[in-house]
Amino acid sequence: MQISETQYRATYNNTAVFTTDTDDTAWYMEYTSSTASRSKQYQGKGDTYTTQVIGDITVYAETRSNATPNKVSIVRDYGNDVYRIQQISYVSNSFELPDAPAISGYTFEGYFIGENSVSSSIDISDDVVVTAKYEAKTSGEYSVIVKSTNGDTLYAKEADDYNTKVTVSDDNAYAWVEKTGSTYRPYYIGSELTFYVTESTDIKAVTQAEFEAYNFTLPCINVRRSAIRTEQTEKGTKGYFNGQIVNDPSGETTILEYGYLVAIKNNSLPKENELVLENAGTHDDYRIIRAKSTKPVGANQFVVSVNKLSDTVIYRGYITYQTGSQNGVIKTVYTDCFTK
Repeated sequence: MQISETQYRATYNNTAVFTTDTDDTAWYMEYTSSTASRSKQYQGKGDTYTTQVIGDITVYAETRSNATPNKVSIVRDYGNDVYRIQQISYVSNSFELPDAPAISGYTFEGYFIGENSVSSSIDISDDVVVTAKYEAKTSGEYSVIVKSTNGDTLYAKEADDYNTKVTVSDDNAYAWVEKTGSTYRPYYIGSELTFYVTESTDIKAVTQAEFEAYNFTLPCINVRRSAIRTEQTEKGTKGYFNGQIVNDPSGETTILEYGYLVAIKNNSLPKENELVLENAGTHDDYRIIRAKSTKPVGANQFVVSVNKLSDTVIYRGYITYQTGSQNGVIKTVYTDCFTK
């Protein structure tokens, strides 16, 4: 059930505390902010749930009752004694197993109760633990799932190679969004989608109303989570950085430049606020490379390469665009910083 049908206003980053009268409670939360959106996801269990206000949030508390007396716990087994609770649900006598999420670096082996494999629907008469088993992949294999607006699977492969070309379409699609962890980010606008595999990914088609409900801030640049691919050359380590741009569909912005800022360590690395375009060049402790791209492919994907990487680098994506006419305001937006 939803905690309250009443809407409350709170300041960003404030702490919100929710309580119920029973420890047999599973907490779920969904939210929408200016930079991301996340569907209803499991958060934890117990009679209290605490969260930060990171946008428009809706919190749900599912509790055991006479109508739903049986607890179904789904845990992920990564094959290396690492377990993670995926969700807890209270049900009466049957339960539909959710679609298994694509996990970067792992292949989904199926759902199990004990040693017995189970299908999508199971009968429940008591508390039960369902295990989602994953196996670590060999290097270079990526799990890719693409679904239509009505939930049909358009493309699914457990072991795609890097740079595999994927083409799908959905007449009802206005755009496509990508699941990253427990959030969604914009991927491409248009009913026909062509992209090149650079990592494990989970993509779904959405209608215009669904896309606009995410309240994404566009244009933006998406950094591939598996951003750096390296190779050894005569000049040292060469790195390839994958990224993607998503433009504002209104046509009121013009993309001027995009790419990566990569800081290579001499003695130390720059702080996040120092890794900006105006600091590109050589400094006493580090060198900042402005690696820009002008040749997008597929779903506005691009790759830039940087030579002579140090053992530790810090990097971020950037996009520079102009609003309105030729005399419009020029803006640059950055992603978070990542360290390798």
